[in-house]
Amino acid sequence: MKTRGKVLAIVLSVAIGAAVAGCTVDDSSSYSYEAVSSEDESSQVLISSEISSSSEVPSEVVSAQSEVSSAGVSSEEKFGTEDAVYQATLTPGNYEVGVDIPSGGYTIDVVSGEEGTVHNSSGEISFIANSHSTLQTGSASFDPIKTYYGAILNDGDVLTVNAVTVAIYNLTTKGSLSQVENTEGASVTLSSGNYTVGQDIQPGVYDAEIVAGDGVLKSVSAGLPSDGVQLSTDEVLQAMGVSATYKNINFTSGRTFQISPISGNSPSIKFVPSKYQHTHLV
Repeated sequence: MKTRGKVLAIVLSVAIGAAVAGCTVDDSSSYSYEAVSSEDESSQVLISSEISSSSEVPSEVVSAQSEVSSAGVSSEEKFGTEDAVYQATLTPGNYEVGVDIPSGGYTIDVVSGEEGTVHNSSGEISFIANSHSTLQTGSASFDPIKTYYGAILNDGDVLTVNAVTVAIYNLTTKGSLSQVENTEGASVTLSSGNYTVGQDIQPGVYDAEIVAGDGVLKSVSAGLPSDGVQLSTDEVLQAMGVSATYKNINFTSGRTFQISPISGNSPSIKFVPSKYQHTHLV
């Protein structure tokens, strides 16, 4: 396949077993897709995945495949990146499906950062993320990977991105978003120290943004990584995966958190109420 510019194409194939009911594949069947990413005509990376026979084949996949076949259009042309039903870039933070991103089947590509993690609250997605890795996978892996495909995200699920930035591409079906303006909490800027929600900051869901220095934000009870979140204003550190922000931290009354410096530079972190209400954050 010859392409110009960056293209992510999907080739869908369905192997039908003895019987198919309600687009559910039986034990002798499976479905798979292949994605091709290309910077130019001479550089192509092939990604392939097979989803287990217990998975449910979305009806959109079946109908779209028939449409491609009947129209005589190549699947690469039909399912390129430009044809994704939804795509977004996610910096470190927590993202509720149905509020921040729509439900559907995704490819997750790590675009920056070297030592991060990506996982969801249901436990079905969990991997070590590295933008410099050459590995791609559609299943659990103990090795750092760059691209994870076949990620199914359902309403109410929470996708957590730590220490990397990822691009997500919804390639199957786009769910609806329920976005209600968040009216809880109030912006506050805090420096190094120990804090209690309800005393030092109002309860609510917040985005944290470093405004000075380099710091670690840590809490054992607010849905943050066990070793905390590193935040920095330094562009070099940011290129390595240390973010300037962390999205959607759930501060409920009584929870405690700590801000400490990374390298002697006293940090200053601004907490701003998130844009929308969230109901499924830890």
